[in-house]
Amino acid sequence: MNEQPVNPSEGQPTMPPIEFVGCRFEKSDQFQTVFAIGAWARLTGHGEIVLSMFNEAPPLPSKITYSRNALTKKWVGEHSKEFTDPSSQIVRQILVDIVMPLDSAIRVKDALTNFIEQCQQEKAKKEKAV
Repeated sequence: MNEQPVNPSEGQPTMPPIEFVGCRFEKSDQFQTVFAIGAWARLTGHGEIVLSMFNEAPPLPSKITYSRNALTKKWVGEHSKEFTDPSSQIVRQILVDIVMPLDSAIRVKDALTNFIEQCQQEKAKKEKAV
């Protein structure tokens, strides 16, 4: 099916008129810059994609007991640490969840692909120059 308008006198497709639309970007009151090292994704029951961005860190202790001199009250050192889940060696700290419909997720993927290619080209140029 031909979706372009056809000029009946020539039988050739004609280009539709082009218009330019300005778009201004503003930071919302909730805006923040985060540094993420990974992502986890899942689907909602409505067919949207949830992208969770995360950092990794060693687990924080739930309790630390310190020792100090009973007479001088000077701290001697750390005595013991307790962890809520001692089996966890890494904690993934979820920074933000981004919920997107499929078409938005595809645009994000395309933008990332474009910038990844640019980044790889710049990296290759720098490595070649060294």
